[in-house]
Amino acid sequence: MEERAIDNKTTFIAIIMMALVVILSNVLVQFYLGAFLTYGAFTYPIAFLINDVVNKLEGPRRARQVIFWGFV
Repeated sequence: MEERAIDNKTTFIAIIMMALVVILSNVLVQFYLGAFLTYGAFTYPIAFLINDVVNKLEGPRRARQVIFWGFV
């Protein structure tokens, strides 16, 4: 039973991190760094890193949940 609580806590933290990265990227995309590049281009790849780590640690089912709830 204890292991299930840890999984839920890990998933919840990953969802919060994903949501924060998406929000931060959407805000930073408004600020240009040069002619074509924005600051959002540097933060958005962190969402892929979060997805990869969750997929490796928790499996593809949890990774899909994190992506879904992170973008909602």
